[in-house]
Amino acid sequence: MATYSCVPSPVTVSPCPTGTAPTVEVVSVDPATPYAGKFDFLPLQDVLVAGVLALAFLLGLGVGRRA
Repeated sequence: MATYSCVPSPVTVSPCPTGTAPTVEVVSVDPATPYAGKFDFLPLQDVLVAGVLALAFLLGLGVGRRA
């Protein structure tokens, strides 16, 4: 059975008695890993869609000037 450390709270949370709530602890064993490259944080799909939209915009400008 799990043990909870309850503290006074204005909102009652179910595993604790009335007028208390469990404390929340986040324990992480994995350290955060930095991105390897300068642009690794960008999703590839977003970059491709932005490129296609930019290309379509430029082609639209080119067609509009010819007409």
